[in-house]
Amino acid sequence: MPLESVTTVVARNKFSTLINRVAFGQERILLTRRERKIAAIVPIRDLERIMELDLPAPSEEDRARAMDDEVRRLSGCL
Repeated sequence: MPLESVTTVVARNKFSTLINRVAFGQERILLTRRERKIAAIVPIRDLERIMELDLPAPSEEDRARAMDDEVRRLSGCL
C-alpha cells in the first residue's frame, strides 16, 4: 500500500477522517510541511513494534541470569 502524504494544513482540516483511516483502516499517513517530511500518523500496532526496537539489548549478566532460570525451570520438569 503506497504511503499517502498530507500537508499539515490538510491534516488539521481533516484530522478526524485521517485518524479513523489510520485506526480502522490500518493506513499510514505521512505529514509534510513545505514539501518536507515532518511526521507520520501510524496505527498503534506499528508504534508498538517501533517501541520494541528501541528497547535496550539485554546485558551479558541478564542473559546469563535468564539461562540459569531456564535451566532451573527445565530441570524441575525432568
